[in-house]
Amino acid sequence: MSTECVAIIGAIATVFAGLGGAALGAHFAYKNGIKLVKETHKNAIELIQRQEHNKAASDFKNAFLPEIIFMKHNANIGNIGSTDDLSEVLRFGYLHRHLKAFEVFKDYLSTENKAGIDKAWMQYCYNQENPEILFFEQYFTGMCSKKEKEEKKQLALDRINTILEFANHK
Repeated sequence: MSTECVAIIGAIATVFAGLGGAALGAHFAYKNGIKLVKETHKNAIELIQRQEHNKAASDFKNAFLPEIIFMKHNANIGNIGSTDDLSEVLRFGYLHRHLKAFEVFKDYLSTENKAGIDKAWMQYCYNQENPEILFFEQYFTGMCSKKEKEEKKQLALDRINTILEFANHK
């Protein structure tokens, strides 16, 4: 074979090798690109879900803020009704904010956490002997001594805090 033929065959082989390498490189780049896009998409969805959960958790906690301030600081910052009786303050909050926030927030919880918050919610709001009856009377402070009022405030605060423990940010 002449040197010209060897050169032509070498050139052809180089072209095919280059095309093969380019095709192989393109294949790997495509596969890695798809994998990267899927991973980025998954991370974006997780971030959005985490942000939605955190917003719902903040909204849920904020729904209880007027009552917490009332119990901790004996201050009426508005939106708790016009009484100083703790049972009425809590009932007002339940009717105007707590129940709605509770139902919205539960959608962001796992099945296990839903069961836990339901139990805490029942203990806070309902009669233990008849769980179908709202029972804010357990927090009645109208004719109580100062010590009894403080004990009932602490009981309500403890129960609310138990509920709000489920609203931690992710």
